[in-house]
Amino acid sequence: MMPRLSIPLLAALLGLAGSPVLTLDASGYVSPTYGTVKTFAPGAEEPTSLAEVLRDTVPAQAYGAKCDGATDDSRAFAKAQAVAGSGTVLWSAGTCILDAVTLANGISHVGAPGGKTVWRRKANSTANIFVSSAYGAHHVILRDLVIDGNRSAQTMGANNLQFIGGPYALTLERVTSRGAKAVNGYGSGYLVFDGADITRNTSTRILASQFVDNDGGGIEVQGGGNYQVDLTEASRNGKTGIKFDKAAPPPIVGNADNLEITNNRTFSNGVDGIMVAGYQEGGTGVRPIWGPKKPQSRKSTVLGNRAAFNGRYGIGVQGDGHAVSSNQAWRNGGQPPGSGGGFLLNVSNSTFSGNLADDNVHYGVDAGGCYTTLITGNTIMNTGLSDNAPGFGLNVGGGANCSAAGNVLANNKGVGIYATGVEGAGSISLFEVNSYGTKITGNSITLPDSSSSGVVVTEGADVATVTDNDVYGGSDGFAFIFQGGSGSNSMFSLRQRGNTDWSHGGTGKTLASAATLVIPDGGDAFYISGSALITTIQTASSNFFEGKVRWVVPASYTPGQLNPDASPAVAFSGGGCTTAPSGTVMISNAGAFMGVRMVNYGAGCTSAPAMTVGGIGGLGAPQIGLNNFQDREITLQFFGTAPVRTGGNIGLAGAASLVTVPGCQLRLRGSFGAWREISRSC
Repeated sequence: MMPRLSIPLLAALLGLAGSPVLTLDASGYVSPTYGTVKTFAPGAEEPTSLAEVLRDTVPAQAYGAKCDGATDDSRAFAKAQAVAGSGTVLWSAGTCILDAVTLANGISHVGAPGGKTVWRRKANSTANIFVSSAYGAHHVILRDLVIDGNRSAQTMGANNLQFIGGPYALTLERVTSRGAKAVNGYGSGYLVFDGADITRNTSTRILASQFVDNDGGGIEVQGGGNYQVDLTEASRNGKTGIKFDKAAPPPIVGNADNLEITNNRTFSNGVDGIMVAGYQEGGTGVRPIWGPKKPQSRKSTVLGNRAAFNGRYGIGVQGDGHAVSSNQAWRNGGQPPGSGGGFLLNVSNSTFSGNLADDNVHYGVDAGGCYTTLITGNTIMNTGLSDNAPGFGLNVGGGANCSAAGNVLANNKGVGIYATGVEGAGSISLFEVNSYGTKITGNSITLPDSSSSGVVVTEGADVATVTDNDVYGGSDGFAFIFQGGSGSNSMFSLRQRGNTDWSHGGTGKTLASAATLVIPDGGDAFYISGSALITTIQTASSNFFEGKVRWVVPASYTPGQLNPDASPAVAFSGGGCTTAPSGTVMISNAGAFMGVRMVNYGAGCTSAPAMTVGGIGGLGAPQIGLNNFQDREITLQFFGTAPVRTGGNIGLAGAASLVTVPGCQLRLRGSFGAWREISRSC
């Protein structure tokens, strides 16, 4: 029979002065509060007596729990829980020593408010379990508890809280989990394996809690969706603060759907602050195949979180259909060196808006491999600045149909916005596609120094649109660098218009007339001095790649062509090259040939040289030269009397030649490898 609880006895058990009132919160759960206000679940009738409120509520102290920091209270835990059934066990203020206890289904454990009830793992425990559940645990509620792994007094590892085998409908509110010991893979503050909330149409909630100072991760969910993590701190953990990841392949579509990760703080974790993983299509743990075809996480909200001083990424989101907004990430990245940053965004069909990335290492926002995703209205600043390490403000390489629009990028050391065709380091392409369809429009970019660049499109990035971007500061010729494209002369690989390099005050650069007039890759207006005849107009990059191999386009995407664990040599021959090109073969984890990252572009090539990879021919086509001005419109304002003549790549609308006078303007548009006259005013 349960002991009868009077108001004074209840106060004594909780170790608090005053007369407590048990209230039912908005979810209908019992929790002790103090004062004179009672609240009840919506639509519920008010209880007619204290006895009704306290039905199925038992005090652990009545079943032998001492909570004196010395006595093993594990048996009292089991007894009180058995009597409560699917009710509530109340724990008094104090430190309760526990060893390998198991939570029952339907049980609630409620401690004294303010972190005054501590469950501490028994010193030198011989079990790899601290607080766990049976397989398929459900409707377990923990409130107002501190769960202490007592790390310094342990030789064996354990997770502080462990739920396995399809748990669902769990609630943690105002719970602190700290000091978990890591030995042989343990050490998480909270671990769930194969959660079943999605299949059972329930949700697990972690609210206003703390997961701090654990050897492993703070919150680690290895399979499980319909999670709400709100107003929670996960900091100073050895691994990731908050992580949703089904670690072992093969990928399971929808394994972590419908997550709500909101208003959390994740500081100083060894790996990531927050990581929602799930962009693996196949492969192995060593050689994963990344891409959007089998998203493990879908339709989640990541909102209002703050992440700082984490070893790799502050906040990482992978999968499909996510909304990531109003988050802040600063001073993240660099572990291991050359990796990590503010945000990781490997997503498809998602939005990334209103976020702040400040003073991160290597990447401000790493959106490599994104598909059909809008990146807009974000502020990305000071990447690599404190560490004097060049990196990337925003990376959108290796994806398809991603749009970066209306972002503010300030003082990112290295490159403001970077779009490369092949995304990867060394000889490995991380994704199974060469980038195409990238849109970069309406961004404001301020450069911190003369060696940094504004917008760079390179290495086979195809069908890119770059319009109406403004670049401030930096050095001449570094505002826009357009070297992408997979076609033989890449005429349709880039559309650009309305981009402004403000390093010249926005009025245009002054160029000396010459037979071949070389203009910057970006910008719309140029002042022309001198009197030399002009017959050809080249961009800086098209002029640089004249007679050189800029890229190798794969003949087809064919997995299994090459061994990704090998590094086959590439050899070029013929083509009339006076200097032979050389480069590094790029191979995907699926073994597909993805191109050649050029080390030496060669020189003097009159035609495309032949190429073999590891002695195999026919894998790709070397590309000579570059046309990066299709549909670009420019205005030439003449200071001198330089004549312009049809010939080379210039086509005038009227007479075959134009003799200019000071003040004369000539407008031209790039079209099929030539510059065609739009209008003149002379």
